[in-house]
Amino acid sequence: ANLCGFMFGYHVHEKAALTVEIPMVLAAVRNADWGREYVLLSTAAHVGIFPLLFKVQEVPVRWLLAVVYYMIALWGLSTVHGVQQKQRQRAVTGPGSAGQQQVAGKISKQQQQQQQHKHGPGYPAIQDCCCWLPVPYRVYLAGLVVLELYCTLWHKALLGDRLPFVPLLLTSVYCALAFIWSWGWMARWFLQRCGVAADAVKQE
Repeated sequence: ANLCGFMFGYHVHEKAALTVEIPMVLAAVRNADWGREYVLLSTAAHVGIFPLLFKVQEVPVRWLLAVVYYMIALWGLSTVHGVQQKQRQRAVTGPGSAGQQQVAGKISKQQQQQQQHKHGPGYPAIQDCCCWLPVPYRVYLAGLVVLELYCTLWHKALLGDRLPFVPLLLTSVYCALAFIWSWGWMARWFLQRCGVAADAVKQE
């Protein structure tokens, strides 16, 4: 409901994305699908309000805040969803024979102990923090980095003082793609849940 209201007033108050992000955290922790949508939407929301910090001395501050928040959120969600995904993959691609399963079980226990010794109990390694994000999501998030580099560095070098509205235009359009996608995904999820509930009522 908050996202629907935000979509209709996107350019009126871009900071209103917080009304979507904050309650979404509760679902992001419980479900990996909601977790990936949260990472996508929250990162796009932060980049979308970057133009509000337009002074030169504010650029490093907004970069630092965004990167630190993104890494903490991604690493924190990976402690839940990344470990679960690896366990499901091992269950699907595990060895066939009982003897191999026992050997694999011993090896996996040793690996888990080493992992816990290095990173703490249940904590993922840094290289595993993105393993549960789909490839299109990673590509989009990498595009945000390219967008920010263009807006802060390349536009001035390529066009000078011409077309000063282009960085803001590109930022709004590119970030809006993430919001449109997340809105469509949430609408589909909600309709599916309504359908399941309706079927349950009919069966009763």
